[in-house]
Amino acid sequence: MPLPSFRRRSFLLGARGRLLSFNLLVVGLTLIIGSIAVFGFNNAGRLLTEMQENTLSEMNSGMEVGVKTAKVATVAVSLTQVIGAMEYQSESDLLKNWRH
Repeated sequence: MPLPSFRRRSFLLGARGRLLSFNLLVVGLTLIIGSIAVFGFNNAGRLLTEMQENTLSEMNSGMEVGVKTAKVATVAVSLTQVIGAMEYQSESDLLKNWRH
């Protein structure tokens, strides 16, 4: 009866046993690395989505500020023209009153 137990030990300690344990180790490490990669990619995807949402809202705010600045610049030009016309009118009135 000692022969079957000897054959089991020799299988686990022999080349086949080492090859089997090496393959199991490789499969185990592959599963661990794969699960870490899936977790990392999910986390990176979530962070990228959050960053895109924040960036798009900031870009939208920046564009609104740009539009409002352009409107203010347009009003400023019109206001400058009105003020210039009012100055010319007051100068004209002063000259008319000075003559008489």
